[in-house]
Amino acid sequence: MKFELKESFKVQSRIHPSFTNGFLKVDESGTNLLSSSGNAIKIESINDGSEVATIKEKVDSDIEDEVIDFVTGYHDGVDKVYAAYRSGLLKEWSWNSEGATLRRTWRGLHTGPMSTLAISDGGKGNLLATGSSDTIVKVWDVIKQYCTHHLKGCRGVISCIQFYTKADKTELIAASGDLNYSVNVWKLADSQLISNFVGHCSRVIGLQFYSHDEKNLILSASRDMLAIVWSIDDGTSLRKIPLFEAVESMILLPDNAIFGFIGDQKPKGKVFLTGGPKGIIKAWDTSSGACLFTQSNSILANDNQNENQTPEMIIQCLLHPDLNKLLVVSYERNILFYDLQSFELVRQAIGNIDQVSDIKFIGPAEKHIVVATNSPNMTIFHIETMESSIIKGHSGIVLSLQVYPTNKTLFASSSKDNDIRLWSFNPNTMSAQCLYIASGHSLSVITLAVPFKSTNWLFSASEDTTMKVWKIPTKIKVEPDSKEIHLSTLETVKAHDKDINGLAIAPNDKFIASCSQDRTAKLWSFDKNLSLAGTLKGHRRGIWSIAFSPVDVIVATASADTTIKLWSLNDFSCLKTLQSHESSVLNFVFVNRGMQIISSSSDGNVKLWTVKTGECSTTLDAHAAKIWALTASEDEKLLVTGGEDSQIIVWKDDTVEKKEEEAKKEELFMANEQKLMNLIQQQKWTKALKLAIKLEQPFRALNIVKEILFTTNQDQLQVLESSLKGLREDQLVSLLKYAINWNTNSKNSEAAQYIFRVTLNFLGLEGILNLPESKEIVEGFLSYTSRHMNRINKLSEQISVINFLYSNIKLDN
Repeated sequence: MKFELKESFKVQSRIHPSFTNGFLKVDESGTNLLSSSGNAIKIESINDGSEVATIKEKVDSDIEDEVIDFVTGYHDGVDKVYAAYRSGLLKEWSWNSEGATLRRTWRGLHTGPMSTLAISDGGKGNLLATGSSDTIVKVWDVIKQYCTHHLKGCRGVISCIQFYTKADKTELIAASGDLNYSVNVWKLADSQLISNFVGHCSRVIGLQFYSHDEKNLILSASRDMLAIVWSIDDGTSLRKIPLFEAVESMILLPDNAIFGFIGDQKPKGKVFLTGGPKGIIKAWDTSSGACLFTQSNSILANDNQNENQTPEMIIQCLLHPDLNKLLVVSYERNILFYDLQSFELVRQAIGNIDQVSDIKFIGPAEKHIVVATNSPNMTIFHIETMESSIIKGHSGIVLSLQVYPTNKTLFASSSKDNDIRLWSFNPNTMSAQCLYIASGHSLSVITLAVPFKSTNWLFSASEDTTMKVWKIPTKIKVEPDSKEIHLSTLETVKAHDKDINGLAIAPNDKFIASCSQDRTAKLWSFDKNLSLAGTLKGHRRGIWSIAFSPVDVIVATASADTTIKLWSLNDFSCLKTLQSHESSVLNFVFVNRGMQIISSSSDGNVKLWTVKTGECSTTLDAHAAKIWALTASEDEKLLVTGGEDSQIIVWKDDTVEKKEEEAKKEELFMANEQKLMNLIQQQKWTKALKLAIKLEQPFRALNIVKEILFTTNQDQLQVLESSLKGLREDQLVSLLKYAINWNTNSKNSEAAQYIFRVTLNFLGLEGILNLPESKEIVEGFLSYTSRHMNRINKLSEQISVINFLYSNIKLDN
């Protein structure tokens, strides 16, 4: 069976950070999420995560103006975004599925950086408030475009702002500063400070106006673990509600929202939700202060089976416009969608991806990838829909992943918590259950290896320079809510003098290879016990990765010395060195039955090598930093890379597609060539010129013009003129551009001059000047035409001298 070498890959999809700072917003329709990342605001579909639009100003400067905060608006049927930037500018954008348009830019007029924004009437109002570190709150009329209010009274950086309209149409605004933690309320009609509520002793993170029993109230929540209900009418504190954690987010549920999750309880007042460092949502009654609901199914909270695990803080709660879903945002910018009827998790989305350390395909159909980033959590993505889910379990950063080839729902992970975990993956729910824990290493577990033909063993290597063998039970039981089983070590060997960076198992499961920062690789035989078979020496710096060829009796190593070396397993000699990378080679895989290697390096390049010749055939450049993670699907049609630039790129092998495309182009080219030759033979000059221009063949067009001028028996200028008159304007412009290039060569200048002369004859001067790019065309002709004129004048003078001499010379008999 003949295997065709791979020649090229194309980017099929990317997963990159879209939400790295600020807070999340939902548009008026409830179908799109808006998030900020650097100087851009990304708009993505809630349903499938596809990008709808990006709000980002194109500037020539290398300095990017970071988005501090933004709010969404909706006026006259147009979706808008108002954004505050670090430079002190405010910008108004309109957007739709076709893109974003900058409508207005103005200065915020604050003396310090802006910290927060708020808009009236839930985005439909015409008032925009800006808070700053200068303690001032400014209010802007975004329709009439002027500053309406300059409100003083807060102390410190403004932490939150809220608009409110009372039943009698009186407009109020509230704000809090993080220096004295008081809540100030102003009447917008006369800018009067009507209330100053003092009671918190830490930063106020949320304000919500509401009315109850014909009273106008405001609810404030703070990091001092208190929520306080204040009366706006008499300026008093009505109730202090202990929250038992330093909350980071608070929202008040409207009366028409769904409250199914609190069961049969009937609140006496309004219901508000809080979230904070414990990673759980709680519901509270504003009138009784009672806790109506405590979330028990949070994937952000502590795992009861893992005491060392740290909960992930909730930084934002957001009510969906349809009032039946709650969006929860974690500290790592993971977005969780909960149904408010049952409070079940219905969807997850990943807003921010940190540095990627490892990636593997999982599942029988290999439609999913499991990703390890600079986090204790792992993430599973569906590579087609980009749906995602978070896998928690480790208490330290996950460093390595391995999937068992005989059971692709079984995978292992290692971490800086010194543990290894064995997981069972469920493709239907995109979840993973931890079955086994292997503890025994004294330092971070850097790398793992699993056998090809069974699930009986697991091999690990650590920063403690040891390699361990773990026995996996023959029958692996996956039962819901079952407790994790601790594995025991079968064998431990001190394998290297420094960190062990990579492990690999031979296709027959009888040999194991290890590589280390000590610049050596070692080969171990395994038959229930490990024994050293040989040492591979030759690299000048530490070795990052190692792998066996799937066919040949060789092993390959990739090193920080920028090379990949191929070693014989018979005598442990170096057979070949692959050199093309300009920096450390971090990872590689054999493909195409060992005939090719794909490698990644710290310069962000991926290279495709032919093992037989040792030459690099293709370089893929799409990453901007080190590529630590590299994996190929079993059928080798897909390649996935991830690195320090926080990007995951899915590559598709398009070798066959390109060859088919090139074959079609060649076939079409030959057909057009034959057609062109037939047209020239039949002296159908206009059609011939059109085809030559369509095929972008200026030399063929030149030959056609020369055929008209120098081989036809008719009036050449008349034939040329009739041929050019049959061209469209764009075709005539292309021909004139060709003629400019012909005019630079004295051999072809005559044909070029004829083209311009005939065009000038039938278009006239005004017609020439009305052509697109007429200035460039005329200037292009004049520059070389003047040189040709000077050359002809000199020749004319020389001929005149020769004629004079010839007529005056008398020859003697």
